Amino acid sequence: MRMFRLLRPLKSMKILLQVISNAIPSFIYTSLLLLLFLFIYSLFGMQLFGGRFDFPEGRPRQHYDSFYDAFLCAFQLLTIQNWEDLHYFSCLLYTSPSPRDRQKSRMPSSACKKKKKKK
Repeated sequence: MRMFRLLRPLKSMKILLQVISNAIPSFIYTSLLLLLFLFIYSLFGMQLFGGRFDFPEGRPRQHYDSFYDAFLCAFQLLTIQNWEDLHYFSCLLYTSPSPRDRQKSRMPSSACKKKKKKK
């Protein structure tokens, strides 16, 4: 509250705060829709990848075993922050042998890299 009292003399700041306070109710529905999509994609990720990110090196930090972790992974993909790790682990999951075979042999780290074209 004291901060608002300090900003009273600035008319442009007052107008800006008034516009922001008027716009907040319209963003509530957009943010609820975003949370609904995050919820749906978290459940979808748990269905596809839940319990499958068990590699010989250990379970990665980003996994879909619980709803909390799946929600964080979906948010991470939405914000495009460090999404390459999730892409790598999911690619490794579908290019590596079955879980029993994965325990026996280690998959090379270049499993997801694109093959170079021969000239």
